[in-house]
Parts: sequence; C-alpha cells; structure tokens
Amino acid sequence: MRTISSEHEGVAFTLVAAQVGPGEWTTYGDISTAARGDTRWARAVGNEAATSTDFPNPHRVLGHGGFITRPTGTADAQRARGLLEAEGIRFFSGRADPARRIHWDELARRAGIGTARGVIRRPGREPDQE
Repeated sequence: MRTISSEHEGVAFTLVAAQVGPGEWTTYGDISTAARGDTRWARAVGNEAATSTDFPNPHRVLGHGGFITRPTGTADAQRARGLLEAEGIRFFSGRADPARRIHWDELARRAGIGTARGVIRRPGREPDQE
C-alpha cells in the first residue's frame, strides 16, 4: 500500500479522483480523506478540480451532501449535471443519488493507498462532515 506525502497533493488528488467511474460520484472531502487522511484538504481538491487539466472527470466530484458546487444556473453547473445524468445519476432535490456515492475508504482501496495514517472519524459522522 502507498501513502501520500504532502508535497504530492495534486498527484494524489488526481490518482484518487481517477478511481471514480462513470455512474459514480464522490465529494471533495472523500478525496481529501482518501489521499491525506482528513478533510482539511477538501478546498485544495476543489481548486485542483477547477484548475488542473490533469484532474479526471471533475463533474463526478461534488460538495457535501451531493450538491453540485458550481453556481446554480451557470453553464458549468448545467454541464456537470448533464454529464452526471447521462451517466445514470439521478438527482433528488438538487442532490445526487446517495446510493451512487463512492466513499473515501473505497477510493483509497481502489487507489492502493494505505489508510494507516490514522484517519480519525467522529462516531456516526461522514468524513466530509468533520
């Protein structure tokens, strides 16, 4: 299993994001937790998704609760939702179908990243709620 050092966040985020396949979605917090062991890097994941041409399928990475984080009604938001719907993801009250979400532990497993860094989770809370 691999672990990710702090100087390689962009590469780590890209590696983890590449594990989200068609018809699946995840959150910025899930990618942060899979790559770095906590949610503190969720905004950095968002920045990477928004600015890096190497970041795979940024439309599959959503905000907490499955919301598209681009401003409502913009071409970017409409494009992201259209791509997700074309992949079979349904939306309920603006939220992506939670049954299609891939959580941080599955992302880490798919990417071959060790979770021995000691992810600390509060009982009953998802990583992106901490």
